[in-house]
Amino acid sequence: MVGPSKHLKFNAPRASSFTSFGFFVAISVLMMVVDHQMQVMEPVRSGFAWVSDWIHNGVSSPARGVDFADSYLRSKSSLIAQNEELKKRLAESEMQRYRMSTLSDNFKKNLWMFLPSISRLWKRRKRLERSLAGLPCTSDYESLKRPSDDRG
Repeated sequence: MVGPSKHLKFNAPRASSFTSFGFFVAISVLMMVVDHQMQVMEPVRSGFAWVSDWIHNGVSSPARGVDFADSYLRSKSSLIAQNEELKKRLAESEMQRYRMSTLSDNFKKNLWMFLPSISRLWKRRKRLERSLAGLPCTSDYESLKRPSDDRG
C-alpha cells in the first residue's frame, strides 16, 4: 500500500500572509521596471493577445452564426410586415413635410401682407423720434408747458 510521502511536511512553518504579499509586490514592481526598460514581456503579451483573440472568436462564433442565420432565413411574412410598417412611417413623414411646407408658405404670404403696415408704423416712429429730438430731456412738467397754458 502506498502512503503519503514522508518528505512532505504539511504542517511546516510558512511565511505570514503579509510577508508573502510584500514579496509578490516587490517582484511585480521589479518586473514592471525591467519590462519598461528592456521590453522583455512584449513576446509574452503578444502571445497572450493572440491566444485570447482565438478564444474570443471561438466562444463568440455560435452567437454570430445564429445572428447570421436569423437574418438570412427570416420568413417572408415578417419581411412583408416590416415593409408595411416602413410604408406607414414614410407616409406619416411625407404628411408632416407637407404640413410644414404649407405652414411656411402661409407664413410667407402673411408676412408680405403685413409688411406694408409694419413699414408705415416704422416710418411713423422715425417721424415721432425726429420731432421729439428737439425737445429738452427733462422730467419737470412746468418746463414742458406751452405758453398758452399760462392763462390762468
